[in-house]
Amino acid sequence: FIDKGQAKLRHVWSDVNKKRKGYAKTLLANILSDLKKQQVKEVFLSVINNYYPAVNLYKSLGFKKVSYFANEEGQPYGITMQKK
Repeated sequence: FIDKGQAKLRHVWSDVNKKRKGYAKTLLANILSDLKKQQVKEVFLSVINNYYPAVNLYKSLGFKKVSYFANEEGQPYGITMQKK
C-alpha cells in the first residue's frame, strides 16, 4: 500500500522452482522504480529474520534493518526493513 509518501510491500516471495535466477531482484527493482516515480520517499517490508536469502536480497536493493518483532510466544521472529 502507499500512503503519504510511504509504501509497504507485503507478501513478496518467489516460486521455489524460480529461486536464485534474479526474478525477485528484477521485480523488486521495477517496483521500487515505479514507487520513486510516485514520489514515495520510504518503503518498508518485513521478513522472517532467519531467511537469509531474502534479507540479503533486500539489503542488496538498499534496505536497512530498522526493527525486530516477535512471534506469539515472544521469540524473535522477523525484521522490519526500510529503504529511503
